[in-house]
Amino acid sequence: MRLNPELKVGVGGYLIVPESFIKTPSNLIKISELDEILVLRRFENTSSTKLEIQTVLWALEELC
Repeated sequence: MRLNPELKVGVGGYLIVPESFIKTPSNLIKISELDEILVLRRFENTSSTKLEIQTVLWALEELC
């Protein structure tokens, strides 16, 4: 998560990795593979604590 407190704008994200990533040595995982499954969202009128909560709730909603 990244927040600009002056603008009250932040970005949160989540990454759901397949089981195969857990079994693969980290030096064999390509950044491009992670880019394909990384999901980001911009939140406005937020603070650091609020951004954390918003990101978790949003990620859970996406998973359901």
